[in-house]
Formats: sequence, C-alpha cells, structure tokens
Amino acid sequence: MIADWKARLLAANTELEASNWRKGASIADSVLREMRERIASGDESASLLAVALLFRAIGESGKGNLEDGAWDFGAAQALHPPYKHVDLTPYGAVAGLLDEWRYDSSANAAAHAAELVAMTDPAITPPRKLRGDPPSYPHAKSLACIHGPIVVQSVINAQGRLEHPYVAPGTDPVLALAAIDGIRDWRFVPAKRNDSPISVLFVLNVNFKLPLC
Repeated sequence: MIADWKARLLAANTELEASNWRKGASIADSVLREMRERIASGDESASLLAVALLFRAIGESGKGNLEDGAWDFGAAQALHPPYKHVDLTPYGAVAGLLDEWRYDSSANAAAHAAELVAMTDPAITPPRKLRGDPPSYPHAKSLACIHGPIVVQSVINAQGRLEHPYVAPGTDPVLALAAIDGIRDWRFVPAKRNDSPISVLFVLNVNFKLPLC
C-alpha cells in the first residue's frame, strides 16, 4: 500500500511539474484521503502525509485557489518542518505564490506577534463560527483505539477564513491531519476591533476518543 501511495505521489509530482494543476491536485488529494483513513502508526507517517499535502497545496495554488493552497502548505510544514525550506522552483509561478506562506519568514512571525497581542485587547469582539463540521476520527486510528486530544493553532483572518495551521512537535501526525483537514473549510464571522474586521489567534482542542476504547 505504501509503495502504491509513493508511486501515485510521484505521478502527481510529474503532473504538477508539467503545470497540470488539476490532475496533480486530484491525485494528491485521493492519496491523502486514503492515508488519513488507513495509517494507524509508523515512523514515516508524518513525512509521507506532508508530501501529499505539499503536492495538493501546489495544485490548488496553480488552479487559483491560493487560500486552500496556503492552508495545505502550512499543514505540510506543521507535520514536516523541513518543508519551510522546500525548493518550489520546479513548479514555476506557484513558487512565488507560496513563498510568503513559509513559516520561517520574518513577515509571518511579525503577523503572528500582532495577532497574539490583539487577543489581549478588551475592545475586541470575538469571532463567531458560521459553518463547519467537526473533524472525523480516522478509521484505522479508531480501530486501534489510538486516541488523545489534538491541539491545532491557527488564525482566523479578517475575511473569516482559517490560515497558518500549526501543531506542536511530537503530535500524532494522522490525528493532526484529521483535525487540520477537518477544519480546513470552516468559516467565521471575523473578530472585530471598533467594528473593523481583524485577524486573531484561534486554538482548537479536538478530543479523538471512543467510549469503547
């Protein structure tokens, strides 16, 4: 199964290097969904999941869905920090689109500092969730009774979308992906300061646990 996933991801990469964004993203997405449901454990899990996330990010960005691509690129870096320095030049113009979403950029760090400070301001009206289903428990993990709380940190931007997903080092990568992918499409009424929308820090605790476990 792992050999099949790697072969399909190699095919996705070939499509992406040829600017076949839709095909490459579709392959990466199908592999990612299978891995999320079927991987119970393994030392290679984080890096393998991160490859699929990276390729989906490139494909989505190439298709013009930069917000989805940026989220996936952030998730790839959260699961596999060396991707902060991944070479994106083989993917043409997409490299320029995703470069500003690298987690080691000074601009990124400054933005996060501003958001952390903003949350201490009593004049802020908190964000409110509009829609989004809760993350689902990955099948293989539930069968193996592998559970635990997963803390995902992200940002609710001024448009009410989530960006910059992050999980602490050592977090179970499959459960982390389930949480990150599960909230990918959540939408909010953004936080406001003096009636003006602002970005704020968002922390979600997902407790993956079954009563029988």
